[in-house]
Amino acid sequence: MEKLGVDRIVAGDVYIEDHLRYMERLATSVGAELAEPLWGMDPAELLYREIEDGVEPLVIGSRRELSDWVGAVLDSGNVDRFVEAARRCGFDPLGERGEYHTIVLRGPLHRSRLGYSVLGVEVYGGYHILRVV
Repeated sequence: MEKLGVDRIVAGDVYIEDHLRYMERLATSVGAELAEPLWGMDPAELLYREIEDGVEPLVIGSRRELSDWVGAVLDSGNVDRFVEAARRCGFDPLGERGEYHTIVLRGPLHRSRLGYSVLGVEVYGGYHILRVV
């Protein structure tokens, strides 16, 4: 980042203190300012706002408890059920603690939707992973 002349880092942390501290150290080490615009916001509200703003996330991995959602595209028609399922499991609706992971297929800054093909689902230590190309 020093070689690129980075003077500002924008990160999307919400409440994980250890990650915030890591990003602060990283920014300091390269002489950059750190911006964390989502810090302290409500995770469920953020997920709803992402969907409203046109973000189209595909769930590509999850802990066993949410494995029924692997391969699902979150949208306005199912996000309520997803948030309820996450909360029933004691999970963060945004997956901030690694409960699930997504890939964004479409968003406000995308020129077009990301295409993909599903190769299958694999399980590693109770974590379900969607294999896509």
